[in-house]
Amino acid sequence: MDPLSITASSVAVLTICTQVTHILTKWISSIKNVDNMLWMLDSEVVSLSAMLGSITETFQRPALVAIIESDHDARLWSSTAGILKSCRSSMRRLRTLLTDLDSTMESATVFKKAFKQFWLGQKTDDITALQREIQFHNALLQMNLQCAGM
Repeated sequence: MDPLSITASSVAVLTICTQVTHILTKWISSIKNVDNMLWMLDSEVVSLSAMLGSITETFQRPALVAIIESDHDARLWSSTAGILKSCRSSMRRLRTLLTDLDSTMESATVFKKAFKQFWLGQKTDDITALQREIQFHNALLQMNLQCAGM
């Protein structure tokens, strides 16, 4: 995977992060007593977005590209590409889960807030697992970014 592909993958995942953040922000503003889980999830997605922005910026530097392209094993490229692929998968699953929940909640009119809390409670384990995946991807991307900066 070349620098342009890494950059494109970062931007693609960043787009999904933006969509997820939009849904979370809407929920946080509409629920009076926001569950800590939503605040933490939002924080993780924002943190991942910042990391993806840094990855995008770093992998566009011509000097870095020349150094990395001289690496015949392409370990940094393949590692970053693999992390981004896994990260994209996790973010897509999270976006799908939140979009499905959002659609379900939009159809509930009278007891909207209580229904939203109920559905969130039903999906807590799934959301927590995806949050942990996001933390893991963020940590791995941070290590790769540090390696790229050496």
